[in-house]
Parts: sequence; structure tokens; C-alpha cells
Amino acid sequence: MVNKEIKIIVAGSCASGKSTISYLLRDFLIKNGWDVDIVQNNNFDYADVDDFIEKIGHNIDERTNSLKDKTKISIEELQTYKTFREIDHSDIDPYGEENWGDSMTIDNQYTVSN
Repeated sequence: MVNKEIKIIVAGSCASGKSTISYLLRDFLIKNGWDVDIVQNNNFDYADVDDFIEKIGHNIDERTNSLKDKTKISIEELQTYKTFREIDHSDIDPYGEENWGDSMTIDNQYTVSN
């Protein structure tokens, strides 16, 4: 039973190697037993996932070698929070949730909405 989710976002400028890195991550994770979905969003450059796998996979070694020396990769972890209604907010909402308005900022970093 799956009850947790990790989302990996590969971000970079146009023609920076995002698709190659996405393919490598997908391939590595699948080979190690993970169930992985490639999410097709507005930035997806391929007709579908099969098209992505075919176009990127057929020359992955070439693509990888081309990127290694000219691409820096930074990995950053970001912990997401449960929705505000799932958090026991009694310690940060002393007046009751009906009095905190439309949104509130926690730890000067995260804004949650009612």
C-alpha cells in the first residue's frame, strides 16, 4: 500500500538536458524496483511517455556523455507540509480557526490558506 509520495522535479533552462536527466532518474529507479510515473505537463516536449522513452532512450549514452562535462546538477531536498486542516494548529491559532482569516504564515516561510 502506497501512503507516501516523493515528487522529483527536474528544472533547467531550454536545452539544458532536463529530458536526459529525467530519463536517467526514471531508468535508475525502475531498475531498483520503484514504480515511477513520468508526468506530462505543459512543458512536456513529447507526444506521450512512449515517445519520450523512444526519443531519449535510443541514444542515452551519447546524450549523457555530452552533458557530463558541461552541466552542474544541484540536488535540494524540500519538505512539504500537510494541508493546514491536517495540522494540529492549536498552538499557532489561539483564537480559533474562524478568526485567523484567509491565510496565515508559519515560521515566516510557509503561507497556508483557510
